[in-house]
Amino acid sequence: MHITIIGVGYVGLVSGTMLSEQDHKVDCIDINTKKIELLKSGKIPLYEPELADYLENNIKSQRIRFFDSYSQINPNTEVVFVTVDTPSDSIGNANLKNVYNAVSEVSERVNQDCLIVIKLLFISLTRLLNLLEELVQKFYIYRLILPILIKLSIIRLL
Repeated sequence: MHITIIGVGYVGLVSGTMLSEQDHKVDCIDINTKKIELLKSGKIPLYEPELADYLENNIKSQRIRFFDSYSQINPNTEVVFVTVDTPSDSIGNANLKNVYNAVSEVSERVNQDCLIVIKLLFISLTRLLNLLEELVQKFYIYRLILPILIKLSIIRLL
């Protein structure tokens, strides 16, 4: 299966590396050129036990690739994971501009139906429903509805 990861922070990098470990072809896209160059060289900007070994193996096996431009989105990708940052404003609301931008770029470049998985932390149900409604309305005219799966995560404080 061909998978695209947009946003190569902790969630995107670990997910992409482990999906490639399962023999999927994974393209990771992040607009941070320095981060992409670091990852292409097999170095990781975070600590996760054994991740560097998995990453090195999958780069050598050509199961994972890194790009710093949305223009590199494979038009035949089957699943897109959007794991971009959603910085909070002064009152704690998530800024979803990066999510909208990523979905827009995917809709312009993917030439088949695909599943879009959006990873969001700390978003209210109202904001989530508004996001879904806006994405479906905006991108329905470009594609037959791109199925959208939203995974909400709640971090438990121990």
